[in-house]
Parts: sequence; structure tokens; C-alpha cells
Amino acid sequence: MSERNAPRRTQAERRAETTARLIDAAIGLWATRGIEDVSLDEIAAAAGRTRGAFHANFRDRSELAARVRDTIVADAAENISSAVHSAPNPSTQLSAYIRANVGYIAAKPAHARVLAAIVQHEEWTGAARYIDRARGGSSDVVVILRRGIERGDFRQLDVDLTAMVIRGALDAQIVSGRIVDMDSATTIADELVELFTSGVSSRPPRARARG
Repeated sequence: MSERNAPRRTQAERRAETTARLIDAAIGLWATRGIEDVSLDEIAAAAGRTRGAFHANFRDRSELAARVRDTIVADAAENISSAVHSAPNPSTQLSAYIRANVGYIAAKPAHARVLAAIVQHEEWTGAARYIDRARGGSSDVVVILRRGIERGDFRQLDVDLTAMVIRGALDAQIVSGRIVDMDSATTIADELVELFTSGVSSRPPRARARG
């Protein structure tokens, strides 16, 4: 089909493309320079758009940051959910959750760095607190832990607190500098899996060792 005969895109489609371009440009620039050091003009230029096009899609930097955050979180959640749902029981689901989170940091370091920068930006601007974000982000772990307790696989514990500790440990890996490639990600994931699956298990250490 020639360009002349190609169907014209709707305004909604053009707007969606501009939004996606601005989000991608922000991720690329923020990953290397941080949020506050990149101007909105630079983001618009990197996206091949004008400053006016930026403001037609986002009110300000904070709204863009929120959309970038949601985009990255959704992308990560898709990968993590797939790994968790394929695991047969709560213990392997917890292991899969941890490994998928660490693996995402190694596979998409720019996304991980930008997500950390946005959390810091939102704390600084008062848009949101990390503890609230972490609480929301640990909901999948809460479900896994509760299911494990119901099955008798996990000991009785404070589910919300434990989920927050696990979430915090995973988030800390983004800025730790320890994850530099997939090999280091595997090593760190092994450490975290052993720490947390052992910590929540209802079986005594000797029985876990034999298992």
C-alpha cells in the first residue's frame, strides 16, 4: 500500500505516539543524567517533538515522571507476573519473584535507574513517599506469603512487614552497584532467595538442608 493510500492516523493515535516518544526520551536522558538536570526542551528535542507538543501531553515534569514510573512498573510487572504464575507453589513463587526482580535490573538497567530516580524525585517534591510506593509494590509478595502460610509452607509471620522487607531489599539492589551483568544478578538472586525462603519457611533448618 502506498503512502498516499495508507489510512490517516487519528488524533488519538498521533497523541499516543508522541506520548510514547516523550517517555522513551525521558528514560534515555534521565538514566544517565538524573531528572532535575535534564530540561523539558531536551526531552522534547530527543523525542523529535516541540516544547508545545510536550505540554499538550504533560502538565509538567512531575506528571511525566509519574507516567514514566507507571510505564516501567507495568513493564516489570508483566515479566515478574509471568515468572511467578509459572511456579507451582508459594516457595517457588517467592523464589521466582525475587529472581525476576533482580533479573529485570540486569536486563534493563536504564529503566531500573530511572525508577529509582523517580522515587527520589517524588520524595523530594512531596508527590509520594517511598514507604507508600513500597507498600503498594509489595502486594504480590503479600499474596504469596499468605498462600504459603495457609498451606503450611511458611511459618506464621507479619505478612505486611515481611513483604516490605523483601521489597526494600530488592529495591536496594537498583542503587547498590552490585548488579553489573546477568552473572552478578544470578549470584545476588541466589543470596536473596536463600535468605528469604529460609526465613519464612515453616521447616526447621536441618529439614530444609536435607530437602
